[in-house]
Amino acid sequence: MEQYFVKETIGQNKFVIDDIESYKHIVKVLRHKVGDVVYLVDDTESLFVATIEEIDNDNSNLTVTVKKIIVLLPSYRLE
Repeated sequence: MEQYFVKETIGQNKFVIDDIESYKHIVKVLRHKVGDVVYLVDDTESLFVATIEEIDNDNSNLTVTVKKIIVLLPSYRLE
């Protein structure tokens, strides 16, 4: 299962991924298309299931619709 990390908190149904590196990896490298399901991890370490709704090649971003939270990932810290 591929997981993409976003640097923001996902808090709404529609979310725009505007990080250029994430955009390139999702759209250009792995060739995901509109309708594909992706897994996102936000800065709260929560895992979300999302569907790609729109890909904006001009502005290098994509819009996803968040379906649900799968699980809260545990934090592992070395001390």
